[in-house]
Amino acid sequence: MVVLIFIILGSFIYSEGIEQKLSLQGKGIIKLAPDRADIDFTVLSINEDLSKATENNRKIMEQVDNELKNLSIDKKDIKTKEYSLNRAKENEKDTVSKYYVRNRFSITVSDLEKIGSIIAALEKSGVNEVSGLNFYSSKEDEMLKEAMVLAYKDAYGKAQAVGQEAGYKNIKPLNIEYDYNYMQRQPYMMSLSAMPKQDVQIYSPESLDLQVNVRTIFLLENGKK
Repeated sequence: MVVLIFIILGSFIYSEGIEQKLSLQGKGIIKLAPDRADIDFTVLSINEDLSKATENNRKIMEQVDNELKNLSIDKKDIKTKEYSLNRAKENEKDTVSKYYVRNRFSITVSDLEKIGSIIAALEKSGVNEVSGLNFYSSKEDEMLKEAMVLAYKDAYGKAQAVGQEAGYKNIKPLNIEYDYNYMQRQPYMMSLSAMPKQDVQIYSPESLDLQVNVRTIFLLENGKK
Protein backbone atom coordinates (compact mmCIF):
# COMPACT_ATOMS: atom_id res chain seq x y z
CA MET A 1 0.00 0.00 0.00
CA VAL A 2 2.80 2.42 0.88
CA VAL A 3 4.62 1.69 -2.35
CA LEU A 4 1.49 2.23 -4.42
CA ILE A 5 0.83 5.66 -2.87
CA PHE A 6 4.42 6.72 -3.53
CA ILE A 7 4.18 5.83 -7.20
CA ILE A 8 0.92 7.74 -7.70
CA LEU A 9 2.22 10.82 -5.86
CA GLY A 10 5.47 10.81 -7.82
CA SER A 11 3.60 10.68 -11.12
CA PHE A 12 1.43 13.65 -10.09
CA ILE A 13 4.41 15.81 -9.12
CA TYR A 14 6.12 15.08 -12.43
CA SER A 15 3.04 16.20 -14.39
CA GLU A 16 2.81 19.42 -12.43
CA GLY A 17 6.39 20.28 -13.42
CA ILE A 18 5.86 20.04 -17.18
CA GLU A 19 6.71 23.28 -19.04
CA GLN A 20 6.29 24.19 -22.68
CA LYS A 21 7.48 27.15 -24.71
CA LEU A 22 5.20 28.69 -27.30
CA SER A 23 6.40 31.09 -30.02
CA LEU A 24 3.75 33.40 -31.48
CA GLN A 25 3.43 36.56 -33.54
CA GLY A 26 1.07 39.45 -32.89
CA LYS A 27 -0.03 42.44 -34.91
CA GLY A 28 -1.31 45.85 -33.85
CA ILE A 29 -2.95 48.20 -36.34
CA ILE A 30 -4.17 51.74 -35.76
CA LYS A 31 -5.87 53.78 -38.46
CA LEU A 32 -4.79 57.41 -38.69
CA ALA A 33 -6.11 60.24 -40.82
CA PRO A 34 -3.35 61.72 -43.04
CA ASP A 35 -2.51 65.33 -42.24
CA ARG A 36 0.87 65.68 -43.98
CA ALA A 37 2.26 65.06 -47.44
CA ASP A 38 5.76 65.12 -48.92
CA ILE A 39 6.19 66.15 -52.55
CA ASP A 40 9.50 65.21 -54.18
CA PHE A 41 10.56 67.11 -57.29
CA THR A 42 13.66 67.40 -59.46
CA VAL A 43 15.22 70.27 -61.39
CA LEU A 44 17.54 69.00 -64.13
CA SER A 45 19.58 71.37 -66.30
CA ILE A 46 21.68 70.16 -69.26
CA ASN A 47 24.20 72.23 -71.18
CA GLU A 48 27.62 71.94 -72.79
CA ASP A 49 28.66 74.93 -70.70
CA LEU A 50 28.80 74.21 -66.96
CA SER A 51 28.12 77.81 -65.96
CA LYS A 52 25.01 77.92 -68.16
CA ALA A 53 23.70 74.63 -66.77
CA THR A 54 24.27 75.84 -63.22
CA GLU A 55 22.69 79.22 -63.89
CA ASN A 56 19.64 77.65 -65.51
CA ASN A 57 19.17 75.41 -62.50
CA ARG A 58 19.49 78.37 -60.14
CA LYS A 59 16.92 80.43 -62.06
CA ILE A 60 14.38 77.62 -62.03
CA MET A 61 14.80 77.18 -58.28
CA GLU A 62 14.44 80.92 -57.79
CA GLN A 63 11.15 80.76 -59.68
CA VAL A 64 10.08 77.76 -57.59
CA ASP A 65 10.79 79.71 -54.39
CA ASN A 66 8.68 82.64 -55.60
CA GLU A 67 5.76 80.43 -56.64
CA LEU A 68 5.80 78.54 -53.34
CA LYS A 69 6.05 81.79 -51.40
CA ASN A 70 2.86 82.95 -53.12
CA LEU A 71 1.22 79.77 -51.80
CA SER A 72 2.44 80.54 -48.25
CA ILE A 73 4.85 77.60 -48.19
CA ASP A 74 7.53 78.22 -45.56
CA LYS A 75 11.15 77.83 -46.70
CA LYS A 76 11.85 75.53 -43.75
CA ASP A 77 9.44 73.05 -45.35
CA ILE A 78 11.59 72.84 -48.50
CA LYS A 79 14.61 70.57 -48.14
CA THR A 80 17.39 69.51 -50.50
CA LYS A 81 17.51 65.73 -50.82
CA GLU A 82 20.19 65.36 -53.49
CA TYR A 83 22.52 67.48 -55.60
CA SER A 84 24.64 66.01 -58.38
CA LEU A 85 26.85 67.28 -61.19
CA ASN A 86 27.87 64.94 -64.01
CA ARG A 87 29.42 65.23 -67.43
CA ALA A 88 28.38 62.72 -70.06
CA LYS A 89 27.25 62.21 -73.64
CA GLU A 90 23.52 61.86 -74.22
CA ASN A 91 24.12 59.02 -76.69
CA GLU A 92 26.94 57.27 -78.52
CA LYS A 93 26.60 59.47 -81.61
CA ASP A 94 27.32 62.67 -79.70
CA THR A 95 30.82 64.05 -80.03
CA VAL A 96 30.49 66.60 -77.24
CA SER A 97 29.83 65.86 -73.59
CA LYS A 98 27.25 67.85 -71.66
CA TYR A 99 26.93 68.83 -68.03
CA TYR A 100 24.00 67.50 -66.03
CA VAL A 101 23.10 69.54 -62.97
CA ARG A 102 20.44 67.77 -60.92
CA ASN A 103 18.75 69.19 -57.83
CA ARG A 104 16.21 67.06 -55.97
CA PHE A 105 14.00 68.61 -53.30
CA SER A 106 11.18 67.68 -50.97
CA ILE A 107 8.30 69.88 -49.83
CA THR A 108 6.39 69.08 -46.65
CA VAL A 109 2.76 70.17 -46.93
CA SER A 110 0.45 70.50 -43.92
CA ASP A 111 -2.51 71.90 -45.87
CA LEU A 112 -3.44 68.99 -48.13
CA GLU A 113 -5.84 71.13 -50.15
CA LYS A 114 -2.84 73.02 -51.56
CA ILE A 115 -1.22 69.98 -53.17
CA GLY A 116 -2.79 70.49 -56.60
CA SER A 117 -1.79 74.16 -56.64
CA ILE A 118 1.77 73.32 -55.58
CA ILE A 119 2.22 70.73 -58.33
CA ALA A 120 0.90 73.18 -60.92
CA ALA A 121 3.27 75.87 -59.59
CA LEU A 122 6.24 73.50 -59.90
CA GLU A 123 5.40 72.78 -63.54
CA LYS A 124 5.00 76.48 -64.23
CA SER A 125 8.43 77.15 -62.75
CA GLY A 126 10.15 74.68 -65.08
CA VAL A 127 10.49 71.67 -62.78
CA ASN A 128 11.32 68.56 -64.81
CA GLU A 129 9.78 65.89 -62.65
CA VAL A 130 7.55 65.30 -59.65
CA SER A 131 8.82 61.91 -58.53
CA GLY A 132 6.74 61.22 -55.46
CA LEU A 133 3.74 62.30 -53.41
CA ASN A 134 3.44 60.56 -50.05
CA PHE A 135 0.66 61.03 -47.51
CA TYR A 136 1.26 60.34 -43.82
CA SER A 137 0.20 61.34 -40.30
CA SER A 138 2.07 63.58 -37.88
CA LYS A 139 0.66 61.47 -35.01
CA GLU A 140 2.60 58.35 -36.01
CA ASP A 141 5.13 58.58 -33.15
CA GLU A 142 2.42 59.49 -30.65
CA MET A 143 0.32 56.43 -31.51
CA LEU A 144 3.21 54.00 -31.84
CA LYS A 145 3.07 52.88 -28.19
CA GLU A 146 -0.63 52.10 -28.50
CA ALA A 147 0.03 49.98 -31.59
CA MET A 148 2.80 48.13 -29.72
CA VAL A 149 0.41 47.31 -26.86
CA LEU A 150 -2.21 46.06 -29.32
CA ALA A 151 0.39 43.82 -30.98
CA TYR A 152 1.36 42.27 -27.64
CA LYS A 153 -2.27 41.76 -26.63
CA ASP A 154 -2.87 40.01 -29.94
CA ALA A 155 0.02 37.60 -29.31
CA TYR A 156 -0.95 37.04 -25.66
CA GLY A 157 -4.56 36.33 -26.61
CA LYS A 158 -3.37 33.61 -28.98
CA ALA A 159 -1.14 32.15 -26.26
CA GLN A 160 -4.07 32.09 -23.82
CA ALA A 161 -6.28 30.29 -26.31
CA VAL A 162 -3.65 27.64 -27.06
CA GLY A 163 -2.58 27.25 -23.42
CA GLN A 164 -6.10 26.88 -22.06
CA GLU A 165 -7.03 24.39 -24.75
CA ALA A 166 -3.94 22.35 -23.88
CA GLY A 167 -4.77 22.55 -20.17
CA TYR A 168 -1.99 24.84 -18.93
CA LYS A 169 -2.80 27.17 -16.05
CA ASN A 170 -0.10 29.85 -16.23
CA ILE A 171 1.17 31.74 -19.27
CA LYS A 172 4.23 33.97 -18.87
CA PRO A 173 6.14 35.97 -21.50
CA LEU A 174 9.80 34.99 -21.80
CA ASN A 175 10.83 37.15 -24.73
CA ILE A 176 9.25 40.04 -26.64
CA GLU A 177 10.70 41.41 -29.88
CA TYR A 178 9.18 44.11 -32.03
CA ASP A 179 10.30 43.42 -35.57
CA TYR A 180 9.36 46.71 -37.14
CA ASN A 181 6.72 49.35 -37.35
CA TYR A 182 5.66 51.23 -40.41
CA MET A 183 3.09 53.59 -41.75
CA GLN A 184 1.48 52.34 -44.92
CA ARG A 185 1.96 55.58 -46.82
CA GLN A 186 0.15 56.28 -50.05
CA PRO A 187 2.63 56.99 -52.89
CA TYR A 188 1.66 58.77 -56.09
CA MET A 189 3.92 59.16 -59.11
CA MET A 190 3.67 61.85 -61.77
CA SER A 191 5.85 62.14 -64.86
CA LEU A 192 6.67 65.36 -66.70
CA SER A 193 4.26 64.61 -69.54
CA ALA A 194 1.42 64.08 -67.08
CA MET A 195 1.98 67.26 -65.11
CA PRO A 196 -0.98 69.67 -65.19
CA LYS A 197 -0.99 73.12 -66.72
CA GLN A 198 -3.39 74.28 -64.03
CA ASP A 199 -4.46 73.28 -60.54
CA VAL A 200 -5.37 69.61 -60.25
CA GLN A 201 -7.51 68.02 -57.56
CA ILE A 202 -5.57 65.48 -55.52
CA TYR A 203 -7.64 63.25 -53.25
CA SER A 204 -5.88 62.19 -50.08
CA PRO A 205 -6.68 58.75 -48.61
CA GLU A 206 -9.24 58.67 -45.80
CA SER A 207 -6.98 56.69 -43.49
CA LEU A 208 -3.53 55.13 -43.19
CA ASP A 209 -2.52 52.02 -41.27
CA LEU A 210 0.12 52.27 -38.56
CA GLN A 211 1.18 48.65 -38.06
CA VAL A 212 3.47 47.05 -35.49
CA ASN A 213 4.48 43.38 -35.51
CA VAL A 214 5.76 41.53 -32.44
CA ARG A 215 7.38 38.13 -31.96
CA THR A 216 6.95 36.59 -28.51
CA ILE A 217 7.91 33.44 -26.64
CA PHE A 218 5.58 32.37 -23.82
CA LEU A 219 6.18 29.85 -21.06
CA LEU A 220 3.27 27.50 -20.39
CA GLU A 221 3.57 25.94 -16.95
CA ASN A 222 1.90 24.30 -13.95
CA GLY A 223 1.05 21.15 -15.88
CA LYS A 224 -2.17 19.92 -17.35
CA LYS A 225 -5.38 19.94 -15.36
